[in-house]
Amino acid sequence: PLPAKPVMPPMPAAPAIPPVPSVMELKGGDKGSKHVFLFNRSEEEAEKTAAEWEAWAQAVEARTSEWEAVVDQRMSAWEAVYDADSEAANRELEARVEAWANEIETRVDAAYGGDFEYHIDDVSKAIESLALSCRDTALAPGETRILSSETANGETLHVACVEGDESRLHAPETLATIKHSELLCDDEKQAFTSKLASKHKIEISKN
Repeated sequence: PLPAKPVMPPMPAAPAIPPVPSVMELKGGDKGSKHVFLFNRSEEEAEKTAAEWEAWAQAVEARTSEWEAVVDQRMSAWEAVYDADSEAANRELEARVEAWANEIETRVDAAYGGDFEYHIDDVSKAIESLALSCRDTALAPGETRILSSETANGETLHVACVEGDESRLHAPETLATIKHSELLCDDEKQAFTSKLASKHKIEISKN
């Protein structure tokens, strides 16, 4: 989690605006042309007005600079805490990911040894064979039939081949066939019913 954000100082109030001469005249051309404000005051009064506005601008700049300095200081302190927390969190996350990856590798090696890649290839070929068998199997309307195929290393895989559209996968008759099948073990039956919402599909053309 991010550290609490620092409380920022309020924006400084602007100093009082110097008085503006009340008597002025606008000289210029048509719309879009440059205009000049002419103050009907003496040169000394004009210089005084200019000096007052210059002092006002400098006061605004000084107050703004002081405010920015406070903001920068507080943000620097906040970033130092955030950077330290973020670095610690990243180290912890990396350690978790590495431990997780090592655990997966250990489990895969324990289950399949060094033949994991060949096992996946065998299973893929068996699934493709089952899909083609289902395509070519003649079923009665609404019928569900359990088909099996054996991989090269002797593992047996099963599919529920259903006649009809996707809705037939959820039909009571389909689920009943799976539930009472003697070809399927309990884990396979549970897998069929728990994965009906899966969107993974294998498209097999009838041509």
